[in-house]
Amino acid sequence: MAYIGSAPTTTASRKSQTTYRYLLTAGQSVISGADLNNNTLSLDPLDTEVFMNGLKLDSTDTTIAATQVSLATPGAAGDEIEVVAYRTFETADHYTKSVADARYYTQTDADTRYVNASGDTITGLVNITNTYSSDTTEQLRVSDNTGSKLDFFGHANGTKSIQAYADDGSTFYNLNLQPLGGYVTTPNQPSFRAGASSGYSGSGTTMVFNTVRHNIGNHYNATTGRFTAPVAGVYYFGYQGISGSGTTSNEQNLSMYVNNVAINDVRFSGYTSSSGHIKTVTFLAVDDYVEIKLASSNTSTFGNAFHNQFMGFLIG
Repeated sequence: MAYIGSAPTTTASRKSQTTYRYLLTAGQSVISGADLNNNTLSLDPLDTEVFMNGLKLDSTDTTIAATQVSLATPGAAGDEIEVVAYRTFETADHYTKSVADARYYTQTDADTRYVNASGDTITGLVNITNTYSSDTTEQLRVSDNTGSKLDFFGHANGTKSIQAYADDGSTFYNLNLQPLGGYVTTPNQPSFRAGASSGYSGSGTTMVFNTVRHNIGNHYNATTGRFTAPVAGVYYFGYQGISGSGTTSNEQNLSMYVNNVAINDVRFSGYTSSSGHIKTVTFLAVDDYVEIKLASSNTSTFGNAFHNQFMGFLIG
């Protein structure tokens, strides 16, 4: 049947007891110190019972203090006294926070104390275990008071991942973790290679490599011929091409530009089948752009996406 009455408001208590045994001498009225089992008398005066020769004495027969029992009538030689001391402890508070912390700070128990719910430091290895029922249940969450959080996932297929959330709840970072060893890949590293199917001529003309072979991150623009840096870092760029000039003596001159400023060039003489190459490593800031331009009026490139290519990637 349903519980009738008020809900309990205190923690359940339990009693433990210690029994002290003494044999009296003639006329003895005060019992204290070590008993027959060498246990030193220690009492709670409100939770103590005294027996003489098996009969319980009442409050008029005794006066009970913390370390002794006084008899109203002195005993005879050989009388047996039993003092039963009860002690109360609470199951939920048997080892209190204040006691644990006090023992820690006095080095009595230097490795054990309560952890504060707000602001604390834990040293050494901490193992946190949990179970999960699907690939969308986080096993560990670290969050701040703005709602931003970092979730650690252990997936049923054995993979691990970390997801970071902004305070508006949107995921702004997701990292899939793979075991070390084997192949380490960087699938999102900016990289591109493209060829120019049309020929170009004339000083200052920008080559547009419109046949895209790959373009990881879509940072190369096949309409403008420019690669725009998504992040600051060191990049590699290369150009290879052949002349489209019909005049053997013409010098073919092409340059690589960063933000419309030439940083290097290539010069070679001849007509179709004469080739030139540009290779460089350079630092780019975010939104810096790179392109290939013809640097002299005599320069002419052959229109073929196989023979004329522009490429680059982020080194780091």
